[in-house]
Amino acid sequence: MTRLLDIFSIVNEATGGNDVINNTSGLGATGWNQNIHYDGMKVMMKPSRFLELALKIDTPKEDSITHIENHIKNGGKLGSPFLRIEIPVEWRTGNFEESARVTGHEGRHRCMTILKMFGDEPIEVHLILRYPYDPKYHIGGQIRNRDIKPEWMTAINKELYAQDSYRMCFRNFTSFVSEAHHEYDNPTYNTQFSPVNAGDTFRVFHGFRDRPDAVAALIHGMSGKERANRAHSYEFNNNPQGVFVSLSQKIAQRFGSTVIEFDCTLDELEAPVWPGGSYTVQGQMAQYFPRGREGRVARIQRRKEAEKETEQELSKRDDLEHVKQSKQKYLTYMLTNSTEYQALFIGHLDPKKIRAVYVINTVDYSKPYIKMTPQEFLQHNQEDPKKRDRHLFDAHEDFSEQMMFDRFASRFGYKNRDDLEHGLCGMWNSVVKSPNPGETFKQEIGKWMYPKQIPAAFNWFKHYFKVK
Repeated sequence: MTRLLDIFSIVNEATGGNDVINNTSGLGATGWNQNIHYDGMKVMMKPSRFLELALKIDTPKEDSITHIENHIKNGGKLGSPFLRIEIPVEWRTGNFEESARVTGHEGRHRCMTILKMFGDEPIEVHLILRYPYDPKYHIGGQIRNRDIKPEWMTAINKELYAQDSYRMCFRNFTSFVSEAHHEYDNPTYNTQFSPVNAGDTFRVFHGFRDRPDAVAALIHGMSGKERANRAHSYEFNNNPQGVFVSLSQKIAQRFGSTVIEFDCTLDELEAPVWPGGSYTVQGQMAQYFPRGREGRVARIQRRKEAEKETEQELSKRDDLEHVKQSKQKYLTYMLTNSTEYQALFIGHLDPKKIRAVYVINTVDYSKPYIKMTPQEFLQHNQEDPKKRDRHLFDAHEDFSEQMMFDRFASRFGYKNRDDLEHGLCGMWNSVVKSPNPGETFKQEIGKWMYPKQIPAAFNWFKHYFKVK
């Protein structure tokens, strides 16, 4: 079943500055952005209107605007700006005499930069709604997406108090962003799939061959940017990164006795590619992409060919309308028309986003799997201290100097910061003396981190020990 989250007019195509929005890895993206389909609403709003609604900034930081501008020019993306909005408790009973007001914001300099570079075209803005505490109704706090009523959004669009005054703003956004949540109960060829478009989310499943790996994922998360430990050797070069996921729980169960269920966004998924067009089945001769740069180039080329082949296939068929209406046709085809309903998860999974765990404690896979909450699963399956995850951070965490020092000290027993700095400086010296500093950093220091932390950590080491 597909649950539509939009409630008014819909936009499917990004325009102007909206092309630089990426709420998974974009500059300034937060957990609010990544979970907005659960925590709030997406709307299309002009940057100028956002700046009118947010707290006024008398002297913009020109260095921040320059930094964001250079980030975009170098191909970087931005997280959506967002507004926190407090709505009157009386709205619950249909009384709209009082108006909502903006109480918080993030993203003023991003909006200024987009306005400068792309003009005043609408961009994706996130709205996070909350009630003030009211003892009469015994309510207060954040309002989830599922509890937001259409008439509330109509009222917010009609009139809304700006954050810094009693100034009223009118007609505050142009439309809602098209967003659908794709959730299917063990799909088949008879399943009625919906088109896939930007902003959509998916319920997916991943099966673990080894239960300790599942335990580590429940504690630390997992990254789709790491080199994957594939069960079959030929997959090491064919799809070296990404976690295979499926829309079908039954399919995921074929790959292990422990299965996790979680939600992800479209931009966290990528279609796998193989030299021969599909994965190798038993009895076939396995084909391989080359190693290194040659392999990366070959995979990119094969993905372009797969996109064209999908277009050709669709031109010959009268069905698969949902694929024809989707922007990423090859990915949609793999998710909804392949035998394994699969894709590669290439994001950074926060363990808190894992919704459920399914386990079977026997080699007889015909037996039913037992559904557990993550907490129940970890009560019965603890991490082996001798095989604990080597990473100092969790997969989804941002790099932090203090967290790095604290966790290095805790892991290796450093008593003072000077000794730890001396050790880190020694590792950094081996990096700068290397003919390939980037790769050496990954081997010497990055091995303690997930891919999400490595770029920021490299820049920190480069700056910190240069200053020292």
